Amino acid sequence: MYDKLKKPAFPPPSWTFPVAWTSLYTIMGLLTLITLTAFEFCKIDRTSGLAMIPYIAWVTLLFR
Repeated sequence: MYDKLKKPAFPPPSWTFPVAWTSLYTIMGLLTLITLTAFEFCKIDRTSGLAMIPYIAWVTLLFR
C-alpha cells in the first residue's frame, strides 16, 4: 500500500516505519513500567497496561 502512494522526492524506505513504530511503543511501555514501579501506583498499573493493548493490536494489524 505504501509503495502505491504519491511520495515526495526523498521518501524514507518502507522498512523504516515498522522499526520506528515498534521502537516507539516499546519505549512507551518501558517508561510506563518504570514510572509506575517507581511511584508504586498499583491501581494505575492495570489501567495503563490495559490501555496499551489496543495500541499493540493496532500496530500489529497495521504492519502485517
